[in-house]
Amino acid sequence: MRLWLSACAIALAMLLCAPDAWSATWTAQQMAVPVGSNGSLVSASCRFTGTACVAVGSALNATGDGATLVEASSGSSWRVQPTPSPAGALDSDLTGVSCVSSTACIAVGLYSVVGSPSTTAFAEVWTGARWAIQRVPVPAGTDDSVLNGVSCTAVTACTAVGNWYGTSPPGGSLVERWNGTTWTIQSDSFAANLNSVWCATSTVCTAVGSYYDSNLGKT
Repeated sequence: MRLWLSACAIALAMLLCAPDAWSATWTAQQMAVPVGSNGSLVSASCRFTGTACVAVGSALNATGDGATLVEASSGSSWRVQPTPSPAGALDSDLTGVSCVSSTACIAVGLYSVVGSPSTTAFAEVWTGARWAIQRVPVPAGTDDSVLNGVSCTAVTACTAVGNWYGTSPPGGSLVERWNGTTWTIQSDSFAANLNSVWCATSTVCTAVGSYYDSNLGKT
């Protein structure tokens, strides 16, 4: 699972100093401290004026296991939003989030269960009242899977990217599509790890990541 780098999560906010120019100064914002602490936030999505933001990551829960972490800001302060972890999860981690409004967000990540070294990709949806687990499909023969990033252009149009590993076939990139009801696999054959995605429309997206070049011996 992801390494926690600090005991408390922080946020850095870029302030708008003029209608057409960004300030050159970053300011630290105090985050709410989750139960168990050792929190890490790795992705954020902001809407409207930039004051309504949602950030996701993971933190230790009361029993010392890794659990999903979501914090939301209305501009003046951050607060923890309760999030479920998948049933039986020993460790769970949210790695990407995208919001189309204050009542519509999708977060993605991975989890592992007791007694298994494998990880499984999953998603969560925010409806304005609560976060709920979404199961996502994985390619046949998958041993490990993760969704690293997600981009939504509408409540019914989200694209998530990541990667998967198996013994036969060996795995590759993973691209999944949310239509408001279900997730479906769009692609799983590229020999690459996809880390992030941004969609301009429901049919135009750009994803970035890395791949290993056997001829060069590097990614």
